[in-house]
Amino acid sequence: MVDRRLSMLNTLGNWARTHHTTSALSHFLDVPRRTIRQRLLELGLATPGENPFPSSTRPVSDEDDHILDGLQQEPSQLPEAVQVEAASIPSSSSGQSGMTDTQLDSLLTQLRAHYDQFIILELHHGLQISNINHIWLLQHLFLPVINEELAFWAESWNHHCISQCNGPARSPEDRFGFDMLVNGHRGDPVDQYTMTDEELEVFGVDWEGLQDEDLLWSLQKNYCNEGAGSWLGRNGPPLDLNDVSVDTPAGPLTQPQVDYLDTLLHGHSRQPRHEDVLRLWIDALAIVRTMYPHDF
Repeated sequence: MVDRRLSMLNTLGNWARTHHTTSALSHFLDVPRRTIRQRLLELGLATPGENPFPSSTRPVSDEDDHILDGLQQEPSQLPEAVQVEAASIPSSSSGQSGMTDTQLDSLLTQLRAHYDQFIILELHHGLQISNINHIWLLQHLFLPVINEELAFWAESWNHHCISQCNGPARSPEDRFGFDMLVNGHRGDPVDQYTMTDEELEVFGVDWEGLQDEDLLWSLQKNYCNEGAGSWLGRNGPPLDLNDVSVDTPAGPLTQPQVDYLDTLLHGHSRQPRHEDVLRLWIDALAIVRTMYPHDF
């Protein structure tokens, strides 16, 4: 049994040596630390008298930190609070500092600030949510910044370290990669498991969901033509996949007019401060109304 567990260490190789302590691997494989150490020496992943694991659980090379470094290159379009958070992320991940859950929550709060600003524009500053041209203008002005902030939040979350009691702090991306090495890739066919045909028929059934009247009503309304069938003998994705179509409003402006609008608004701040959002919206609405007074 110990040999089988150590063979897993052979598979993990240098990746495990870099990302996990001797204690963590000993606990995970249920193998004494001295045995782990000896196998690392045999594999050439350690030298006598040298700690086989670095003191840091994060990459020590600037080249390996390209994702967060790239996020710091253009912080000027982000809210002030986000710029502060971005500046606090070191360009080299040789230490243990990084994004905390509290800091990530503050980033999410900044993203929600846009919603509140749009409500104010609707109530007091001429935004008509039933006018498709107003929706186009709103998306043209603010959607790029919102997407940028969402991407920043997602990357920060994926790479921030989460503490755990039985091992070193690891990021969600680190955990995902390590678990795939240990447990295999996601999406393996269900017939690889030792199951009878009767067990496969009910594999993955949400029994609690079958008692939820709201869920059953939604399924009947949206998937009434889906029918019923069996997963026995099937491979690959389902024949019918869920699809959410979101059509971007076209807007009445030609491309030269859009370029002209962007030129006039070039000096405006795109940050979610109330005064910046208000000035950008009012000026943009005034510009397009001079072009199409009956559409805006």
